[in-house]
Amino acid sequence: MTFWRTQQGPYTEKDIPAGSGDRRLIAEIVCPECNNILARLRDRDDGVGLTSWMRGSSVANPQSLIVGYAFYTLITVAEPADDETADLVCWRGHGGLRITGADCRGIVDRYRAKGRKIRHPATRVSQSDDEAPVS
Repeated sequence: MTFWRTQQGPYTEKDIPAGSGDRRLIAEIVCPECNNILARLRDRDDGVGLTSWMRGSSVANPQSLIVGYAFYTLITVAEPADDETADLVCWRGHGGLRITGADCRGIVDRYRAKGRKIRHPATRVSQSDDEAPVS
């Protein structure tokens, strides 16, 4: 299975759209360098929805920084798998950021224990994580 279930867009706003089944905002995944919001988790009847905004391109205006796509997945007890990852994009140019299925479930557990919104920094990917083994 891939981490993201749905891609929506293109949109011409930087704001991450909320889905029709989304209820309370329970957490934000933020850039560890600038605290910019990269993704949001919202409570739903069937689990927790995770939505992230990714840059896109515009045929009409290729230099546009406001065109992008919303990526969505449902976080449940079983999915996405603990080791599945999703790359996240910081609009301020900080790269190498990601979140895992295990991170998402940990965030949900922390929210349920505290009862208030969580701000969780994305994981910085080390160079060795991105390099393929040499054969």
